[in-house]
Amino acid sequence: MNGFLEKEANFLQALNEKMKMTDLNTASLSIRRMADRTLNVCFNGYQIGRIKLAGRATKMQCLVRGVEWLENEPFDTYLKRQSDWVDLASYYKYTQSVPLWEPTPLPFDEWKKQKAGTTPFET
Repeated sequence: MNGFLEKEANFLQALNEKMKMTDLNTASLSIRRMADRTLNVCFNGYQIGRIKLAGRATKMQCLVRGVEWLENEPFDTYLKRQSDWVDLASYYKYTQSVPLWEPTPLPFDEWKKQKAGTTPFET
C-alpha cells in the first residue's frame, strides 16, 4: 500500500480481508492521516476507529463501548480488536439500510445482541 508504513499496510490489509468476509464494501473505507501520524479510518463517512503505529508510542481507538483507547499494545492485540471496527461498520451498513418509514434503528448494543453469533469476529 502506497504511503503507509509496513505495519500500517499489514493492519489495513487484515482489516480489508475481515470486511470482505462479512460482505462489507471495502471501497467504502476512507483513511486520513492526522498531524500526529494517526490514521483516522471511516466507513461510508462514519468513523470506525483510529490507529497509530508510527513511532514508539502506538495506540488504537475503538468506538464499540464508548470511546476506548488501547495504548502501546502488541500488534496482534490491535489486529484482534479490528473485530470492533468491523462490527461498527456492519452497524453503519445496517442503519443505512433501514427504510425511512420505520422507527429509529436499534441502538448499537441492542443490534449487536440480536446478531450475536452471526459473525466470525464475535468476542
